[in-house]
Amino acid sequence: GTLAGRYDLAHLAREVAREWIPKSLALHKDLGYEGLDAAIVCGNRFMMREAIHNLIDNALSYTPANGIITVSVKHGTPAAGANTPDAIVLEVADNGPGVPAEHLEHVFQRFWRPDEQTTHGSGLGLPLVARIATQHGGHASAHNARPHGFIVRLTLPAAPAPSVTPNQ
Repeated sequence: GTLAGRYDLAHLAREVAREWIPKSLALHKDLGYEGLDAAIVCGNRFMMREAIHNLIDNALSYTPANGIITVSVKHGTPAAGANTPDAIVLEVADNGPGVPAEHLEHVFQRFWRPDEQTTHGSGLGLPLVARIATQHGGHASAHNARPHGFIVRLTLPAAPAPSVTPNQ
């Protein structure tokens, strides 16, 4: 029983970011949303809410005081072989220390931990996030930002336009 349907990812991302603003202010961190006003995807809104929640929680945990966390939703290039002309990209970026490059490919593996000295090391909710992206027909990737920071990117197929039936 997955509650799959069409929903507005941009609206959801703004909503979740708003919920985290009191906590981010208490931690002296700047959390904001930028990007599209609307971006319709198909999938389970409740699960995606959980994914965004996890990503913001992580970013807040690993960003130093006065850090900046940006949640964004924008148009992207669909994955090779995707059957949609448009992809929707959700990113949560922070300007914390990032992840050692050799660990990036492991961050979505279940139960994987970097050694104690590195940040982003609580096992995170990243395996869950990756699974939710896959359930949406997309994929998750992690990147280090320049000069420093960490970005998790979910690339999802945009929902096809609703087919118009003659009698509407």
